Amino acid sequence: MYRVEDLPSIVSYPAILPINDLQNKNTSEKRWYYDKYSEFLEKVSFPKSYLNHLLLSAPMRQMYSEEEISIFFSRYKTHPTWF
Repeated sequence: MYRVEDLPSIVSYPAILPINDLQNKNTSEKRWYYDKYSEFLEKVSFPKSYLNHLLLSAPMRQMYSEEEISIFFSRYKTHPTWF
């Protein structure tokens, strides 16, 4: 099983993944909604319990290291509860 974010490093092994030029072309920076999306990301926050439920789940622990999961936690703003 391969993680999408690891594909650029796997491309250097043509026997595993025979692709010469892997490019990420689906980025929000190139989309018409980029400004709104950026604004949303700055404003959105989640309850810590919700992030714990998602980021400490069995599939996440299987696919990502503790260090990577910590990085995911740091990307999101949290608040105590939703009202």
